[in-house]
Amino acid sequence: MSEIHRLAELLSPAELWLVISDSFSPKELAKLCNSLGISYDGMRTKSLPPERLVVDLVEDFYEMESSAQRIVKALKKANSSLLSQVAHTDPSGVRALLKEPVELMGENRVGRLLFALAVDPRQEVNSLLPDLLARLDEVLPEEDLPSTGDGDHPTDSKQRDLEGEISKLKSKLQMIQGRLRKLQKENSDLSRERNLWQNEKRELEQKVLKLTQKIQDLKFDREREERLASQIKKLERENRKLRYQLENPSPPPKERGVEEAIGETLTALQSQAMRIREAIDEEKETLQALAREIKGIKVGIAELKPLIETSQTVRRKRRGERERVGIFVDVQNMFYAAKQFNGRLDFQKLLHSALRDRRLIAAKAYVVQNPESDQSGFVSMLQQLNYQVKRKDLRLRADGSAKGDWDMGMAIDMISLADKLDVVVLVSGDGDFVDLVNLLKTMGPKVEVFSFPHNTARDLMEAADEYYPITEALLMRSEAPLREPI
Repeated sequence: MSEIHRLAELLSPAELWLVISDSFSPKELAKLCNSLGISYDGMRTKSLPPERLVVDLVEDFYEMESSAQRIVKALKKANSSLLSQVAHTDPSGVRALLKEPVELMGENRVGRLLFALAVDPRQEVNSLLPDLLARLDEVLPEEDLPSTGDGDHPTDSKQRDLEGEISKLKSKLQMIQGRLRKLQKENSDLSRERNLWQNEKRELEQKVLKLTQKIQDLKFDREREERLASQIKKLERENRKLRYQLENPSPPPKERGVEEAIGETLTALQSQAMRIREAIDEEKETLQALAREIKGIKVGIAELKPLIETSQTVRRKRRGERERVGIFVDVQNMFYAAKQFNGRLDFQKLLHSALRDRRLIAAKAYVVQNPESDQSGFVSMLQQLNYQVKRKDLRLRADGSAKGDWDMGMAIDMISLADKLDVVVLVSGDGDFVDLVNLLKTMGPKVEVFSFPHNTARDLMEAADEYYPITEALLMRSEAPLREPI
């Protein structure tokens, strides 16, 4: 069980509310809310009441694991001295610490002690939480009690139980109200986004109509171009015929003089040759203008394509959504690459490094297994880390050699999920994936490659949008000889 889940079980929302209230000043609360992306439309965070900020932090703790991790980190930093004191004290000493007089506990001491007892890994220390909760009525007004327990006055236990339930319900109501405000803001943002998308859609439809009309005009111009080409060929034939007649004039009629007949023939030929040149020049200009227009239409089509392909990505960015990530691990390739360092790849650290603050859609690990080797423990470990494990048996050839790879299966999975992802993370150094990476990039998502540099094809590094080398920080050292995964 992770530390976050354990804290969520040990502390109720009302108790966590007391822990956060006692651990941070109003300025620190505002700073923490800003770092988690908690915002308020039209209002500055530091101008809001601290109680409102604490309620939103409690809500984020129970709803988002990434926010919960950052809240716990900030609480540990704020209470580091008390955590160190409790960690270096045995359970009996901690019990004695809880029995100190109220005036020695100091301001905001109870909430800090609650956190110190809950975060301590020792079960004997965790079991002291009810003792501390039983003393809350000594340091807080009854209406502010975060929870109830068996107190020192049995006759008042029912009253304290009711007051504790009321306090919990008030905290829950505040969290629900905060959530409602967030949903109202999200609804308003979605409405604005829908209007923007409708405007974009109308603009794209108009561009498509214009380009469709230009394509129809282009078809007509092509027919015209063919007619002009036919006319040019006809004029060229006539031109050649006239040149032949000019070079080989016919004998003049007997009744007319030779010089007069030759002069008339030359004049006629020159006049017709000039008309032919003028017609050819005019048709050339027409064809050049037509070529420029065709080129402009092609450019317009090329500009429209990325607008359509990236419209969904633009909408997601405007809403502030996190990128959707799919992680695909070639386990066999990673094993042999890590073996040169006498270590094993830490798949949990790999998952965190590849995911960062983005949204995980799928994490798949592809394993080739030898029927003679038990891989159940390794597969179970991957499944506990939220990997979907896909297994394939090693194939034995007739000549005694063995063959086993997942290249085609990985390619099919990545292509089938491409339209649901913004980023594809390939964990392999195999150069056979270069063509797949280039194909995925044309389909929309970015492609990131994680691998050992010494075991990675250079063209795979260059094909990826981002390349991240796996270093020793992602390895687990092993003194014993490593067994092969297949």
